[in-house]
Amino acid sequence: MPRFRRDLATAKDRRTKVFKQPTIVLPASVATKLRQPYRWGSDEWIDDYTPRTAIEGIFGNFKSRDGEGAQRGWIRLVGLVATALMTAFAIVHYNLRAVRKWAKRTGFQSDDILLHRDGEIAGYEEVPIAETPLGAMDPPATA
Repeated sequence: MPRFRRDLATAKDRRTKVFKQPTIVLPASVATKLRQPYRWGSDEWIDDYTPRTAIEGIFGNFKSRDGEGAQRGWIRLVGLVATALMTAFAIVHYNLRAVRKWAKRTGFQSDDILLHRDGEIAGYEEVPIAETPLGAMDPPATA
C-alpha cells in the first residue's frame, strides 16, 4: 500500500510541474510529418494541395460499393502477395471503368475492344471437348 501512495505522489508532482510551465517547446524533428512548406490557405498552399482533392475522389470511388468496394474484408485472401495482386486487379478495373466513362462522355470512337463494354471478350476462345471413351480415362493397372 505505501508503494501505491508513493506512485500517486510522484504522479501528482509531475502533473503540477507540467502545469506550472508557461509553454512547452517541441523540437522541429518531432513533427516533420505535419510540417507544411507553405502557410495554410496561401496561394502557394492552394496550388500545392489542389490535386489532393482529385486523389481523394479516386480513393472514394475505389472504396465505394458502386465501384470496386475495396475495404476491410473485401476479398477472402490472406497474405501480402495475394492482397496486392487483387488490389492490382481492382485498380485495373477502376481504370477501365474510368476510360470507358470518359470515352462515352466525350464521344470518342475507336476500334479498341477495351472501350466497348458489350463487345466480345478478348483473349478467350471456345474449345470443343474431344469425346473419349470412359475406359481411356481410367488410370493404368498396377501389378
